[in-house]
Amino acid sequence: MRKYFSILIALLFAFSVAACGSSSSSKQSSSNSSAPKATEQQTQKETPKANKAPEWNKSDINAESNGNLAIAASIVREKKGSLKENAETINPADAIKRPWDYYGKVYKFQGIAYVLQDYPPTSDMGKALGGDACEIVITSGESETIVDGMLYGTTKGIQEGTTVNMYGYIVGTMEVPNKIGGKFTHLVVVGVK
Repeated sequence: MRKYFSILIALLFAFSVAACGSSSSSKQSSSNSSAPKATEQQTQKETPKANKAPEWNKSDINAESNGNLAIAASIVREKKGSLKENAETINPADAIKRPWDYYGKVYKFQGIAYVLQDYPPTSDMGKALGGDACEIVITSGESETIVDGMLYGTTKGIQEGTTVNMYGYIVGTMEVPNKIGGKFTHLVVVGVK
């Protein structure tokens, strides 16, 4: 599972670097006073699109490749203090079957913690979420759906086998190998605890 998390972090970091690079190059071209007026007008037309809400990728449910993790991390970084109060409760067994129906809203997940891992603020996930970060994997609901949370904060005070609440955005699913040769499907969430 750590291998898949590393891939997620690498994708998130690459997306962030690409976004920063394209943003600064458009600023440079718009600040160049010798640029033709057509280019200035084109840049002005593109600016409102940059401020537009991000579009969730509903065609790819794989959280490792769909780009939704980066979208959710940027929203969590800005709104982490208000996520809990805006969260809706859902059945995670329904969400894992059709995650695209749940993108863009904050949900509450409650379950038993089985994996607890902290990451420093200087890690890729810490940088993406704006501070300490952790991964908490829970089983939630009557069907014991596996919910894999990439969360702002730490696991301090949480023990394996205890009940945990998570609040966040569903970003897709991830296939994780199990010890007997099969795979578990995890519902991947980015948020807070």
